[in-house]
Amino acid sequence: MLTIRYQWADGEANAKIFKVNEDEAYDFLTELNEGAPFSALISKEQTVVFPADKIYEIRIEKENVPEVSKSKREKAAKLDGGKTT
Repeated sequence: MLTIRYQWADGEANAKIFKVNEDEAYDFLTELNEGAPFSALISKEQTVVFPADKIYEIRIEKENVPEVSKSKREKAAKLDGGKTT
């Protein structure tokens, strides 16, 4: 998923979330990094063009990333807290 935060023509902030694959996100970022005044996000479902100078944040998140699972090991015994005898 790709989240793009940008500024509307009237100065209002806006954010859009797009479901894109890695190649589509890479192509969009490459176009931005090459200095294109307008960058097109092209996906299977749609094409959206953004004025590059109005984009102020881009976040990329991978989907279907497995969550961290709980350990199946027994918990470590509680330590004595550093007490000396």
